[in-house]
Amino acid sequence: MSDMLAKYGPLMEFPDVASALKRQSDRAVRVALSRRNPPRWARELKKARVRHGRRVFFRTRDVALLIERDMPLADDE
Repeated sequence: MSDMLAKYGPLMEFPDVASALKRQSDRAVRVALSRRNPPRWARELKKARVRHGRRVFFRTRDVALLIERDMPLADDE
């Protein structure tokens, strides 16, 4: 989590989230968020969304927790 905070700061934009989630483009993240039945990770990502005027950001801490929860380290097994 501290690595992501150092790299992106407290808020992430769509391209940052896409690269952190290993998606091809930010459009893939946008499409997943707008689906009628979004995948679980997209539902969790919606909770991390913050709007500033027309711009949309995501809390870096919440994105990092989402990644940690969905992809546990090999040592945790």
